[in-house]
Amino acid sequence: MNVVRTAALWIGLAAVAPGLAACGSSRAVTDVPANRPAPSHDSPQSTSAARLAAIRQAAARIARHVNVDVTLPDPLPSGARLGRQPVHLSGSGADASGQLDLVMPGGTLLSLLYGNTGFDGCGDPAHVRSVRIGGRPGLLGYERLGGHMRSQVVWPATAPRPQGDYGLAGILAPDRALALARSMRPKRGPTSASASPGC
Repeated sequence: MNVVRTAALWIGLAAVAPGLAACGSSRAVTDVPANRPAPSHDSPQSTSAARLAAIRQAAARIARHVNVDVTLPDPLPSGARLGRQPVHLSGSGADASGQLDLVMPGGTLLSLLYGNTGFDGCGDPAHVRSVRIGGRPGLLGYERLGGHMRSQVVWPATAPRPQGDYGLAGILAPDRALALARSMRPKRGPTSASASPGC
């Protein structure tokens, strides 16, 4: 399983739900500060537009690092904003991966994963089932941890090969995670060029 990128996810989850994070990373993950526009005291529409612009800017940084199209959920969940260190980059070439952390209303973390991605290195989720995302196979994993429902989606992926080009994870219901994943439509199909599974 891919430990690198998702170690950052567990670190983020620790801030949101203490006691859930327990993993470390065997490779370095680069945290990239976001270029954020100055806070605005304008209308809610202009504040929302500024948040969206900042999120798109962070996604563009990931796009320059990975070998897959970087796409966001459409529509982006209302009120989503960048986390403190929203961009995490690791690997290069076929092993390149990127993670974009968004803070949702209520303070929960939604991580969008691009490139060489899979379920985190802290063990597989308690429940995993096969799903279809954009006509491609995928895996939906979920479990209840510390009173929170935690869900992960990886695609294209199958049970024998649980690595994919895209993923998302966070404290959210499985059906919501799957809906967000299905709304992320790359301009070109996933490459399935992810490295072979392994920790």
